[in-house]
Amino acid sequence: MKKFFMLTAIAAVTFGLLGCEKDPQNDGTKPGGDPSKPSTEYTENLTFTLEVAEVEADQAKIKVEHNGTTKDTWYGFATTETDIEKAIEDILAEGNVTLKKTTKTTMTVRNLEPETEYTFVAVGITADGKTFSEPATVKFTTAKGDVEYAENAAWTISYIGDYEQEGQLYTHVAVLESTDENPYFLTAWPKEAFDQTGIKAVAEAEIGSWLEYLSGSQYTFADVLTVGSTMETFADVIDTQYGLDWYIIAIGADEEGNATGLYAISDLITIVEEEMTPEYEAWLGDWTFTGANNLTQTVTFSKGSANKTFKMTGYEGQADLEVIVLWDAENQYWQINNQKLGTYNFGADGDGDIYFIGKDVEGNLFLNEIPICVGGMLEDGTMACLPFEGELEMQDGSTFPYVVNDMLFVAYFASDNSLSYISGTFQTGYPTFPMTITPAARTSTHSVKKFKSGIDFSKMPMTLKSYPSNLTIR
Repeated sequence: MKKFFMLTAIAAVTFGLLGCEKDPQNDGTKPGGDPSKPSTEYTENLTFTLEVAEVEADQAKIKVEHNGTTKDTWYGFATTETDIEKAIEDILAEGNVTLKKTTKTTMTVRNLEPETEYTFVAVGITADGKTFSEPATVKFTTAKGDVEYAENAAWTISYIGDYEQEGQLYTHVAVLESTDENPYFLTAWPKEAFDQTGIKAVAEAEIGSWLEYLSGSQYTFADVLTVGSTMETFADVIDTQYGLDWYIIAIGADEEGNATGLYAISDLITIVEEEMTPEYEAWLGDWTFTGANNLTQTVTFSKGSANKTFKMTGYEGQADLEVIVLWDAENQYWQINNQKLGTYNFGADGDGDIYFIGKDVEGNLFLNEIPICVGGMLEDGTMACLPFEGELEMQDGSTFPYVVNDMLFVAYFASDNSLSYISGTFQTGYPTFPMTITPAARTSTHSVKKFKSGIDFSKMPMTLKSYPSNLTIR
């Protein structure tokens, strides 16, 4: 799909023009050659107002209006020539000019080159091909054209798997060997998702995610790119909950985050998933969370990546929204962080990003990936879910004491920078922390183990962006 760029600048050009008594290119004679018998009268001081309405890669729409009448004939065109008088002379010399008589219209200029600066010119022209007004101009630049994707033979990707270096074991390691200087970055995608999406959509999604991640940081897209050969681990990317078959993909891009169209794909990688441990398996099934306020929610924990993550569904009755729950195998507890679940269409309200987040008692919340809670068995044998609490460092350097009170789904609409509930649960309220956990239905015969050590809220960024506490109803 071509992208449209709306330009709001209006170029209004006014010139003191010679009247119809004198044609500046006909030495005082009127159109038709007889000064005493003009065939057509033209508006003195004809003035054009031009506005760039829409711009694509290969065409543009220009709104044209003048202060004359329908007797005034004129012509409009786009040119890359900087000498406007020469551009007009060249157009007239070609002789293929169809004059317009309207006083207000929108012209579509076609067959333009992508990413090119043009000048649109409007000028009054008599029926016998003489100009009778000063030209009016407005500049515009065409959009970037559609990127054509092609595999780069200079890039070869090989999957190694486990790799030990200086006593450190790295998993899901891949190597890209390059014989050219084209910049790229690497990612990994499950086969099923890649087959459904295709390289163009994958590249756009990956670049978009990087640009969003980098926004507001000290880093640029240039820091993401690699030139030449490289070795990387994808341990934090390859997740078997999304499938066992994966590709490592190289995506070419420039330092501004524009895809170059070059790419490379590894051979299919099949991951061998480890067996579930009894401690991990013990949490599979349905659980009832009962808040300190006696409100409840029933959720289902299903297998994500064995011994690493669960998928939690059912909160607020949302069976199709999967919240990722991290499993700490060493210390025998699970952790839920703030997380973005995806972008969804809300009909008349447009597209919104759905998040699962924690909220404090005053309604303050954050869209960053910070902890919400941890769950497990306490020393007294009670299964519980405890809230995150701590000092958050804000962007201005100040600290904010933050204790999560409850958790919920919200939708963020970038179009008007607002948040909204996605269900009617807010009317009855959410379970508040601390929550007790009781089994509703189990799929495992194994018993839940107690915490082995203190809670480690490990995924907390240094600085955070707060969000207004008010939530709207859509």
